[in-house]
Amino acid sequence: MADSSEVFFNRREFVQSAASVVTLAAAPALASTGKNADKAAVLAQVPQMHAANVKRLQDWIANPTIAAEKVNVDKGADYMRQLLLDAGFQQVKVISTDGVPGVFATLDAGAPTTLGLYFMYDVKQYDPAEWTSPPLEARIVDKPNVGKVVVGRGAELFGHEVSLEEVNWLAEPLAPGDIVWVQCRYRARAVPGTIAAQREGRVALRLAEPVRAIAPGQSGVLYDAGERLLGGGVIA
Repeated sequence: MADSSEVFFNRREFVQSAASVVTLAAAPALASTGKNADKAAVLAQVPQMHAANVKRLQDWIANPTIAAEKVNVDKGADYMRQLLLDAGFQQVKVISTDGVPGVFATLDAGAPTTLGLYFMYDVKQYDPAEWTSPPLEARIVDKPNVGKVVVGRGAELFGHEVSLEEVNWLAEPLAPGDIVWVQCRYRARAVPGTIAAQREGRVALRLAEPVRAIAPGQSGVLYDAGERLLGGGVIA
């Protein structure tokens, strides 16, 4: 094994080597001295590829896909496909659905363990007036006590609002201002909220506390304070 300072990977080699290292990290008993050296070689490339990866991230931020509004969904899926191909994934497919296209890819790095990853390539809606810099420009700014960061739109990690469509009421429909408990993910804890609007099978809710990873297409379930099921719908 050559000294890590002498090793250079292109992006495909870096991703494939990193995949091998990650799967080995999930099974420590399989790791060896040679594999630890491979890990060091991979990590040595991170600072060398930093500028190119930041630019890649900025280009992606400038190409928003908003599933809830069907904005740029086909181009967004194709952009995701191309990123995966550029990274060296051997098989990448855009899969048509009755909603937003999915992207499925596989990378065989020769590792003994298979690792599955899931994430969303689309983002939430954004209001430019609420941003300290334009959300599609991905400017690099200095944040006090943090350092340099990229500011740009992305998938909202925590949300305070959620809208449901195709709502099916099992009790008397609630009205604006009513208090309700909302469960936004399977096995997630229901959080209190307020009905903001309700009409024609749709409900808009304001949540009393932030909820992680509110995703369109998932189920939203409504309860009263006594945990009685009131109804539910599809997150829009």
